[in-house]
Amino acid sequence: MQQRQKSKVSRHDNLHLFTSFKGKIRRSIPLGPDLVLYDWEIKESERTLHFPSGRKFHALTKLTSGGSNYYRKFDERAYIQDNQDIMHIINAKCENSFRYNLPSSGISMNVTPEYFSRLYSEATDDQESNLELREDATANIPMFSLAFENILGKQDWGVPSCGTLLSECCHALLYSLIRDHKPPKSQRFRSRGKMAPAPLKRVRDYIEANISDTITIDRLAEIAGLSSFHFARQFKASLGEPPHTFVMKQRLSLARSLLIKTSLSVTEIAHHCGFSSHGHLSKRIKQETGLSPVQFRAANCR
Repeated sequence: MQQRQKSKVSRHDNLHLFTSFKGKIRRSIPLGPDLVLYDWEIKESERTLHFPSGRKFHALTKLTSGGSNYYRKFDERAYIQDNQDIMHIINAKCENSFRYNLPSSGISMNVTPEYFSRLYSEATDDQESNLELREDATANIPMFSLAFENILGKQDWGVPSCGTLLSECCHALLYSLIRDHKPPKSQRFRSRGKMAPAPLKRVRDYIEANISDTITIDRLAEIAGLSSFHFARQFKASLGEPPHTFVMKQRLSLARSLLIKTSLSVTEIAHHCGFSSHGHLSKRIKQETGLSPVQFRAANCR
């Protein structure tokens, strides 16, 4: 069984600010030691929310409800009127204040500055170890807002089968942000083709052995001996599909096999294959075969 890595961006790091605002973390999921995704709400608070400088993490935040008459002040600049549809980048080193009508809720991704700089170096060959995250960098990247609310926000974070997709989406967002930070003469993102057979086998063996657990891009990349940036691209080049799609297919393949070859209940099979419930597995099986798990079992066990 996979042991969950302790995140440097811990739940406590997230909560200490939101607690001071009388806020609540509704759900959170660590996606490696330097990356965490969380869903929050604030029902009662002062009208101005203050984020001090010198924090341990950058934050990418998208409002999902409330927050009308939204204003923000950062880096000693004047308040700027924003709208709820844009994505906010909050640099760990900079002081920020937010002022808007409550209650409100949102989705945020926290990433350590060291990890962001490492991803930048791995993706661009630019060995810049102190890359500064620009706080207004998402102004022209609507993909951030769409991904946070429509992809990340609507997933069931407690399901192991969702972990790979969440991890892959978060890294895709970070790499899009990195593209926006590249200087004009920066080298293009590198492509290294397909993954070598040995690391690809290690990755596939790991997925098979940990199919009931949450599987993240960072962990798979570590097993392959690659950065998460190069891992995702080489994996797709080798197998023709992204990691989260491959992992989901493996979960479904095992579930179908167990339905045919064992007498385990659908609930037991769902748990064993990393699905949250009988209903979650049933929905996936029906999408793929047009049959419920019970119908699929009956049709293949005659």
